[in-house]
Amino acid sequence: MRPLVPMRTRVEYRRRDGPPSGTVVLRMLVDESGRVVRSAVLQSSGHAGLDESALHAAREARFAPHRVNGVATAVTVLTPMHFGQPSQSQGTEPAAP
Repeated sequence: MRPLVPMRTRVEYRRRDGPPSGTVVLRMLVDESGRVVRSAVLQSSGHAGLDESALHAAREARFAPHRVNGVATAVTVLTPMHFGQPSQSQGTEPAAP
C-alpha cells in the first residue's frame, strides 16, 4: 500500500514533560478507492494521546488503491506509527488473511 500523502499526526503535551514517545499499531480497512473506512488500535502505545493522534491520522489517510490482478480491491492493512523517535518509514503492509 502506498500512501498518496504522508499521514500527519499532532500530539499535544506539556513542554516540561517533553513529547511522549511510543509506537501505535493500527489495523485499517481500506476500500477499493483507497479511503480508510474503519480503523482500530491493534497495539496501544500506552499513551492515550498518541493512540488518538494515530486514529485521527488514519481517518484522514488516502492510499493508492490496492490491486489484485489489476482490479482495485478492499484490503486490511497493519500500520505501525512511531512517535518521538527519529523519522522512520511509515509503510503499510496488507494483513495476513
